Amino acid sequence: MPETDYLIAIDQGTTSVKAHAYSPTGGIYLSAQRFISTYRPQPDFAEQNPEEIFNAVCEVVQELLARAPGSCAGISLSCAMHGIMVIDEGGKPLTNLLIWSDTRSKMEARALRGSAEGALIFYETGTPIHPMSPLCKIKWLRQHGFNSTKGLKWASFKDFFLWRVTGVFVLDHSLASASGLFNRDTRNWSSRALDWCGARPDELPGLVAARHVLKTGNNSAWGIPSGLPVVVGASDGCLAQLGSGAMQPGTFTISLGTSLAVRVVNPGGSFSSDSKLFHYVLDEKHTISGAASNNGTAVVDWWNAQHGSSQSLDEFVQSAQQAPAGCEGLIFRPYVYGERAPFYDPDLRPSFLGLRHHSIVNQQRALMEGICFVVRHLLETVEEEMGKARTIHVSGGAVRSSEWMQWLCHVLDRPLEIDASPDASACGAAMLGWTTLGVAADFKTSARTTCYPEAGHFDYAAHYDRFVTAPRD
Repeated sequence: MPETDYLIAIDQGTTSVKAHAYSPTGGIYLSAQRFISTYRPQPDFAEQNPEEIFNAVCEVVQELLARAPGSCAGISLSCAMHGIMVIDEGGKPLTNLLIWSDTRSKMEARALRGSAEGALIFYETGTPIHPMSPLCKIKWLRQHGFNSTKGLKWASFKDFFLWRVTGVFVLDHSLASASGLFNRDTRNWSSRALDWCGARPDELPGLVAARHVLKTGNNSAWGIPSGLPVVVGASDGCLAQLGSGAMQPGTFTISLGTSLAVRVVNPGGSFSSDSKLFHYVLDEKHTISGAASNNGTAVVDWWNAQHGSSQSLDEFVQSAQQAPAGCEGLIFRPYVYGERAPFYDPDLRPSFLGLRHHSIVNQQRALMEGICFVVRHLLETVEEEMGKARTIHVSGGAVRSSEWMQWLCHVLDRPLEIDASPDASACGAAMLGWTTLGVAADFKTSARTTCYPEAGHFDYAAHYDRFVTAPRD
């Protein structure tokens, strides 16, 4: 195969759709990106238009096919977790895509979480009981008009996309395992979970392995050549672990983007019934366990909206940098969108602790430090169940800010390996794609910068203790 041949790795995330043309050694010939809108028509709602996402994916793929050198070997998919929508028997969307931050089903989740049935469903699926999950969203949709629609299907964006471009309605085990509907032992849909939410197996996509390969069909609507191999791929979170080169026990990852998560490989895939973590399948051999938060850089966007500002993340950090470490005693709990681990409480709200006459820049830095406190809380939660981290890799959009990474290093008081490329999920999709297509991919380790706690840095211990222990609103 010529060196100029490439594979397109698609990363469908919350904020945007990205595509990269990867060589078999991990080099990127070309990249393309399209941003996606999120709509919040009512409190607790968070939706995206599946047609907008579909068009964005087609546009980035078409751009790479037109401009990248050589020929395309295929496509591999990384997709965001927890999205669900209703489509008709012909594949037409009947609702928007309810994304991970949609918490309209919080009453259903609360009732299930406190029950014996909820405990059994969690232990069978590995998905924490929370309104993020399609399990709870389907229950809500069933109770609000989609209880007898003939021929309806429940779909994530990935199986909707695959149906359109290949004519096959399937979903990979990895993304399915984040739905709350997947039996980890049988690798099939969980009859217990389906009975609870009112879904039927024939309303859901067929289940396939992450390395399953389809072919694009002959349809000019998306402008993608027919017969192109499509590797079904996995979830963005699990692929971020693979793409970060963190597949050994004790090697932890922190993904800090719109949301954030701390993850580690769980060699046996086992966990206790009182676990506070998620436990998601990557492929036939690997389970990724970890803890996730709703409140990453999305909190900066929230702040901007509250203050009529349009600061970029870099501009926000530069402004916050004018305040001293510790923000003169000010602490911010950034639970803007409720919270997942370790509380699984969609009704948590943001709050300042000790706010008096603090300046705007103090408030901004407290916001950034608050997100770092969330990372530390999740890291300690994962370590409590999975053992102490030996190495910590950091990826995601936040790594573009070296100042913020240094603050995170100080809050954790540990060295961090900062990935040069923020797109670990896309890298994981490319690695999975090349090997699935029979190419001995030899990805070079992504360039990393080691960030160390600086001597004499501000001691965050008392701030963090107050962050964790003070009563929450």
